[in-house]
Amino acid sequence: MNNGKTLRNNRVLSYSFKTKAIQDFIIQLNTDEQLFNEGVDRTGEIVGRYAKKTERLYAGQSFGGKAKIAGEPYFFLDTGSLFDSFSVVVGTDSITIIATDVAKLADVMENPDLLVGLTDDSKHELIKEAMPIIRDYIIKHLLK
Repeated sequence: MNNGKTLRNNRVLSYSFKTKAIQDFIIQLNTDEQLFNEGVDRTGEIVGRYAKKTERLYAGQSFGGKAKIAGEPYFFLDTGSLFDSFSVVVGTDSITIIATDVAKLADVMENPDLLVGLTDDSKHELIKEAMPIIRDYIIKHLLK
């Protein structure tokens, strides 16, 4: 008698990451944590810092509660359209973050595609968030 069941990685991946909550968490890590709070790209490098001219141009204005202050890292919030353009696509063996508006930054930065994707720290946060979902999947489908 064989009581074993097979765990397929692609099923675990698609089940674990197909929920809106986990996809929203991925986007939040990329936009809110990395870009807005830290000003870093997916490699963890600070993308740039605001100049004195930028500080003067936007004096008295607030963007998500932050001001554009000379020397501080870019936080990429202006109209909000960049952050709103982020989405997540879950394939059978991959998770892809897409930001349709990132190409609009090509004339002001060298490689805007680096804004899309998770740093190692964000990946660790995602793993912590996803582990209970993965554990539940294994219990529900393998140990029943």
